[in-house]
Amino acid sequence: MFTLPLPVKQLYFGRVDASTEINEDKEKFLKNFYDANNVVGEITSNPIKFLILGKKGTGKTSVSKFIELSISEKYTAKYINFEEFDYIQFSEFKSDNRDEYEQYSTPWKWILYSYLSEILLSEDNQQIDLRTIFQKLFGRKGVSLSKLLNKRFNEGIEIPFDFVEEILGYKNEVYLLQDIVEILDVLISEYKLQSSKQYFLIIDGLDEKIKKEKYYTDAILSFLWSISRLNQDFINKKLPIKIIASLRNDVFDLIGGSNVYKKYYDNAVEIKWTNTSSDKFSYPLAGLISTRIKTSLLEKGFQEIEGDLVKRLLTTHVYGKEWKTRTWNFILDMTTYKPRDVISFLQECHEICNEDVKQIPQSVVWQALNNYSKYLVKEFKSELHGHITKEQADEIFDVIFPSLGKTFNYNDFYLKIGKSKHCLELTGGDILRLFYELGIVGFYVNDSHIEWYHREKSIVKKEFSSQSSKYQINQGLYKALSFW
Repeated sequence: MFTLPLPVKQLYFGRVDASTEINEDKEKFLKNFYDANNVVGEITSNPIKFLILGKKGTGKTSVSKFIELSISEKYTAKYINFEEFDYIQFSEFKSDNRDEYEQYSTPWKWILYSYLSEILLSEDNQQIDLRTIFQKLFGRKGVSLSKLLNKRFNEGIEIPFDFVEEILGYKNEVYLLQDIVEILDVLISEYKLQSSKQYFLIIDGLDEKIKKEKYYTDAILSFLWSISRLNQDFINKKLPIKIIASLRNDVFDLIGGSNVYKKYYDNAVEIKWTNTSSDKFSYPLAGLISTRIKTSLLEKGFQEIEGDLVKRLLTTHVYGKEWKTRTWNFILDMTTYKPRDVISFLQECHEICNEDVKQIPQSVVWQALNNYSKYLVKEFKSELHGHITKEQADEIFDVIFPSLGKTFNYNDFYLKIGKSKHCLELTGGDILRLFYELGIVGFYVNDSHIEWYHREKSIVKKEFSSQSSKYQINQGLYKALSFW
């Protein structure tokens, strides 16, 4: 048996959450980072690419934080997490005299210019006017989301500096947000930048509070429109500045569908953890785990590391009553082919393994499913946030799915919905399509083939939501739903 030279207990697979991993050990995070399909290279070198796309758990925050934390002579980057951003308070800054999402253009520019100013000033360039107005606006402690949404900026503030009149061509007792944005625009454009260096502002967490409400969808549409316009403006002015944003794919479906996605397609780099090969050991997911095993081995002094490390980590096969499959394939099929899921599964195996075990056995894989399956239910419920209510998600996973069984058809599902307490409004095929796109269910193309949205180049057929349609629940949920 070709095992690893180090017990599984001494391996580090990482954490499910990138921020936790960084807080624990920043250097270890950087060593273990794996760029699945050259997302970092593409987003930092291609001037028209400014969107990092991926489903929840695919590593958007990891990519964003890696760019910020990497020491590079080519760029300086600042990462801002908008997870706690107050969209309702932000909506009070909109301009009612503009159409729809353009109402948020000025407040978005205000926020983005403020953070960009902080990045530029951190480089210790001698732009006295920008530093003077920045300290007037934010004080010595700098920018924060709470300061940016302070009502005083909406009501107008005093800016008693002569250069302001020179920029605007007029003088006021108080200056409104539009005035401040214009001042910052001019000062940033005039900034003495190192032409050989790029300056990146990275925005993450915009989709943490995903909602169907118009104030949210308009704000996100305006954000995309604003950063697109600003980035083009920076290119036209030959300014080495770029605003980068990470977003979940399903945000596009919520805020405008395929038309919005097509509009920004050329500006996006999507994180992909699979490929078209039938050999799943060739997937970038295997490369990620292999990198983490290799880093653990190197830290323990092992220099000559031969063979496929993922194959050496796992027992060859997992066996059922009438089947057997490669252990790596089995683990992947319990997931939605995302790093977060795979790491969570291996963490469970890590906890269960005995101290001297150098290869994860079949028995541990089966045991790991108990807690992993509970984790997957929580993940799916989290991804459904903003699409359906918490009560609806709870009823679907706690009552409806367990009563349907591993496979079910369209009619059976909606019979259960019709008898439910919270889900009566979930009619039509949209909810099943959402389940499919999130990886909660697979769709029977025919009696012998199930199509999974996350496993292959999926083509959703017309009969997907017909009364004869048949579905299978993700196997990773079977333990939590008491199917196994």
